[in-house]
Amino acid sequence: MKILDTTKTGGFPFVLDDLRWMQQGIMESFKALANLTTPLGSPLVDTAILVGIQDIFIFGNYANIRSEGFLYHNGEVLYCEGSPQVSEQSGYDWYFYIEDTAEMSLPSGIKSFKDGSGPYSVYLNRVAKLSYTDTPSLEMVLLPPRESDIYTSLYKSIRSTPTAEKIHEKIIGSGDTWPGTYQLFAQRDVSERVHLTGTMWYEDLSMNTVMFTILTKYRPLTTLTVALPDTKSARMLIAEIQPNGQVISRNVVGGENYNYIFSFDTVLFL
Repeated sequence: MKILDTTKTGGFPFVLDDLRWMQQGIMESFKALANLTTPLGSPLVDTAILVGIQDIFIFGNYANIRSEGFLYHNGEVLYCEGSPQVSEQSGYDWYFYIEDTAEMSLPSGIKSFKDGSGPYSVYLNRVAKLSYTDTPSLEMVLLPPRESDIYTSLYKSIRSTPTAEKIHEKIIGSGDTWPGTYQLFAQRDVSERVHLTGTMWYEDLSMNTVMFTILTKYRPLTTLTVALPDTKSARMLIAEIQPNGQVISRNVVGGENYNYIFSFDTVLFL
């Protein structure tokens, strides 16, 4: 990894080439990480998912949306806010791809230079925009399938691991809609990230109320906003997970209903 020797004193002659050298070193490191997703002996990739950007199933038979996350693409690490939701309810196989990349300027990065030029916007945030298709072409930069997605494989393995700890349970009797036992599990991975898995049943859910409280050892460091898909419809619950462990309902996207079964399989945090 490329690093600057910061042990020397006397006035470092810092110039833009030093920043370029550091930035190049960081990108080279991310390229190496991105290629951890490829089988041993395979050619190096130009596009790979680093974290997130995971398939979310809403209707149950195909991927309806890709979650937010970060990906490596053509020498850059790009933030991705996720994909639009697939609107067609059919049996097609949907392929998610990078439709475009955009460059956003940050207000805090507007600088006037010492030679009197400017002001220039020098703090730039590069992001990737996703879309989907059922007819992929060679020109499209397709995202890896779920089987190649490290994040998806990780939470699937956690879901099937008996050491995942049950943090909440609700038993619904035969007289109610969708009876059964609903359970939520939590586990930390090797990077100390918390993964939640499982589903939970709710009836006539009120907004801005505490749904349940997470055990102390699995609580986030800061307030986290999550989107929880309803497995029985196209609705989605926006909820908050607070540092005190409270999971609070905020809003149901798609219109409120009387009964829900929300999936927590996409929840990941520090």
